Amino acid sequence: MANQTNRRELRNTKLDQVFSTSVAGTKRLNSPNPMSAKSTFLALERALKKETSKWWEAASLKNYLEHDLIPRGLRIPIFPPIDATSQERLQQWEANLQMASNNMISQLIEIAQEEYEKYREEVDMPNKRIEEAN
Repeated sequence: MANQTNRRELRNTKLDQVFSTSVAGTKRLNSPNPMSAKSTFLALERALKKETSKWWEAASLKNYLEHDLIPRGLRIPIFPPIDATSQERLQQWEANLQMASNNMISQLIEIAQEEYEKYREEVDMPNKRIEEAN
């Protein structure tokens, strides 16, 4: 935890050094506007992490569906409440559970993609601010 704090402080120090000086003929990024360059880049970093996380989540779940696998956390361990002696009935039961799990995975993919798009828009906002400063 302390190592992470030290890295964050070092990153912030480097940001301060970079954006506290101006080069002749260029705009300073640390203007007095409410969204300074430092906070813009930190917001961009956070948004990129969230965007990447949601992309991987959706991609992983799609991969499970393509290979007809159910992740451990989404398996439905329910057995028929009656004594199912027929192998055919057991297979039908398991097929229904598989279909339900696949439907849940599809819903999770939709949710992850919606969040990915939201975070993608968050990434675009700091990028626009950076472009405006140049």
